[in-house]
Amino acid sequence: MDKNKSDVDDRVRELIRSAKTMKFEPKEVIYNDGDAAHNLYFVRSGLVKLVTYLPNGKARIVRLCHIHSIMGIEGLADRRYGYSAVSMLPCEVSCISLRALDNLKRENTELYAEFLEKFLCELNSVGRWYAEISTGAIRARVARLLQYLSLIERKSMGNRVCLLTCEDISSVLGATVESVSRVMAEFKRNGFLTHVEGSPRGLYECDMVALSVVAMDDRVAYGELENARESRHYLRKPVDIDVMVYQSGELVKVASIKNLSEQGVFVCLDEPNSIEREANIEIELLQNTSSTQKRQLCGRVVHRTRNGVGVMIDKFD
Repeated sequence: MDKNKSDVDDRVRELIRSAKTMKFEPKEVIYNDGDAAHNLYFVRSGLVKLVTYLPNGKARIVRLCHIHSIMGIEGLADRRYGYSAVSMLPCEVSCISLRALDNLKRENTELYAEFLEKFLCELNSVGRWYAEISTGAIRARVARLLQYLSLIERKSMGNRVCLLTCEDISSVLGATVESVSRVMAEFKRNGFLTHVEGSPRGLYECDMVALSVVAMDDRVAYGELENARESRHYLRKPVDIDVMVYQSGELVKVASIKNLSEQGVFVCLDEPNSIEREANIEIELLQNTSSTQKRQLCGRVVHRTRNGVGVMIDKFD
């Protein structure tokens, strides 16, 4: 059974590989709503938006199609496209003729069913994400959309995202351009989105921890988000590591780390006010003192309590 499934997968891939390939630049129209449907389109690279128009004339983006997405499948039913497909980034798509699919349906129903199944699985995933970004306050919805963009682009870009315009984000969310613009400006100002130097204008590094906090609870104040990056309980692990804390190369304190996560650590100090908030510090680990190798953390103090300081880690040597 598994072998048969593998054979079908291989035949689906071969069907797509043998299709004609076309390239589109940003803002180019691939097909229009109401056009006669002659092809399905398989996205090989880039990003495409599917757009519908409301009775008041406003455009609404109903789906973002990324690598491995299939577009235009509604054409199988009535031979007309139900949306307009517009390239958002330079993209490459494969065109699979509906005539070839009609032949496939007659000659190989198993492969035809597998092809449709792959499309339906993708639609289910898209539906879950769109349910997430359709509810809640605007900050949380923008954060969830950025998470989605990061997810669909992550294979090649890590936490980097090619941002949509505020107009496109508002069209996806069904919000006003003004409200989206305010949220995006705040995200950039607070360091949740940082432009990647030397890259195209729209490429940004996302602070996924901060965005996750906003996405889960948009009521969190911005002043608390950096604390949340370091201190979210479900990300922390209790430890007890003796350390030496340095600032500008000078020894400040001998202290201990009591918990840590991928994002940061909490350092217990008897005089936490001796280190300023926002200070850049180095933390030398004293665990395994018999070793001649020094292990060092570099980071920034993001909050203080009477027991110590929370540090966001920038580098671990």
